[in-house]
Amino acid sequence: MKCRFKKKLNKNSVEADIQISLNFAETRFIRMNVIRNLLVGDSISGSWATAGVLTEKLDPKVSSTGKKYCMWKLGCLDEKVTSLFLFGDAYSKNCNEAAGTVFALFNASVRKDNTGNGFSLSVYSSGQIAKMGTSVDYGICKAKRKDGVPCNMVINKYDPILL
Repeated sequence: MKCRFKKKLNKNSVEADIQISLNFAETRFIRMNVIRNLLVGDSISGSWATAGVLTEKLDPKVSSTGKKYCMWKLGCLDEKVTSLFLFGDAYSKNCNEAAGTVFALFNASVRKDNTGNGFSLSVYSSGQIAKMGTSVDYGICKAKRKDGVPCNMVINKYDPILL
């Protein structure tokens, strides 16, 4: 486990390598882009985890029961993102985190989207989400679009195509 996330983090690592290793000791790590292929119904069997970079935060909302929740976009800085819904204390303890932060998710609820091609994740407890640090690769495009508006696309700063 120790080197699985080194590519993404350690600008401001929050958890020591030992603690991260303990969190994943008996947990199967699944890359975000593989989750869709492993779905059986709306779940993944066994204890599993994934990790991603927070690329976008949408405004908090209020559920039909009157409780706040929010939706984030998580990805691996490859232009593909997955929606993550935060409820309960997962929301209250993480709602102020900034884009560029790397999170590990443990046994998140998985839901296929209506088209059947994508999925979203949900966490309800603070034990299902762990802040791991800040991505050194996270960046925002600094170019201007054809219409003159600044680009606000999330990029991998160290992608050789962009250099």
